Amino acid sequence: MNIKQKLLIQFNKIRVTLTRLFLKIFWVFKIENNKILFMSFNGLQYSDSPKSLSDKILKDNEKIRQVWAFNNKNDFLDLKKKGITVININSLLFLFHILTSKAIIVNDFIYTFLPIRKSQILLNTWHGGGSFKTVGMTSKSRTDYDLFFFNVHRKMTNAFVSSSSYFNDTVLNRSFLYSGDIIECGMPRNDIFFKNKPNIPTKVKKYFGIEGNKKIILYAPTHRNISTDSYFLSNKENAININECLKALNQRFGGDFCFLFRAHHIISNENFDDQSFNATKYPDMQELLYTADILITDYSSCMWDFSLMKKPSFVFATDLNKYIKERDFFMDIKDWPFPIAKNNDELMHNILNFNENKFDIKINKYLNDLGSFETGNASQRVTDWIYLNLN
Repeated sequence: MNIKQKLLIQFNKIRVTLTRLFLKIFWVFKIENNKILFMSFNGLQYSDSPKSLSDKILKDNEKIRQVWAFNNKNDFLDLKKKGITVININSLLFLFHILTSKAIIVNDFIYTFLPIRKSQILLNTWHGGGSFKTVGMTSKSRTDYDLFFFNVHRKMTNAFVSSSSYFNDTVLNRSFLYSGDIIECGMPRNDIFFKNKPNIPTKVKKYFGIEGNKKIILYAPTHRNISTDSYFLSNKENAININECLKALNQRFGGDFCFLFRAHHIISNENFDDQSFNATKYPDMQELLYTADILITDYSSCMWDFSLMKKPSFVFATDLNKYIKERDFFMDIKDWPFPIAKNNDELMHNILNFNENKFDIKINKYLNDLGSFETGNASQRVTDWIYLNLN
């Protein structure tokens, strides 16, 4: 690290510290004990575990006031019909609500410059289970500022929701330097996988105009430093061969498959052809996973979610060596229970030679070895914790 980088890190530390001191002016307002503020992916979505908890609380307790913060509240004005207050993050109203809400529920880290009071509750559900990729202080790209960042958040955060014992150790303890309260119950967003909800596949297929008897393959690659649409549509070396994939699936599993593509970032919402659909803008990833018959991903934590249903899941990792060098994993990818392919030929081979019995044994061992907490009762467990601490 050169002198310029060190000075920039020091400047950011000072800036955050001074901003936290300045924003304590909002402490003159009383905390509202019946108000909870929610954010999902830092204001991008109404989704994930915060949404699951929000829905549960709406059913349980109408006296609790809910505030959702978004980057663009105009995209979510329909939530007002549920009695939810909708605000923009880049506003004074956001600062007022987040610093006067009794509880704050998020699935990522909030802004470090926010001076959360000790009498407030900050609950982080996190947005990835299974503990695949290194992150935070275990990341190869960590800096001195990261240590400052996680020390600040360790003091602000009252509890994390955890999906497994392995997540406790690798992510919470080692990566986030967190040693506080942990709600060991699985992820609220994953409760859906333990219930029979035939209305969800009907809803998803209707959204895309897919015939009811069609089977679905969901392709959901993780974040890249390049545009995901360019990665998927233009990079021939890395792009999955949709037609060959569909042929292999139809041959191995029977039925008539169609292809859903779910990008990590929002790209154009249009069909690729009559057998493949862009599902990036579909509002609920868990509904897509619930509906899908088969998942293909690379390093996304949606593998963890999907494994809870014991459905076939494949890894398509064309840049594996590069990814390991730049990011790496907690667990050797060879020990994952999912068939791994580095190119299209290997992917087709894995599909055509898929063995359900061996896969089921590997998945059960994997969930057991990681110490999964997932039982389908996470929303209840977490809201019980919230109500207890609100009081």
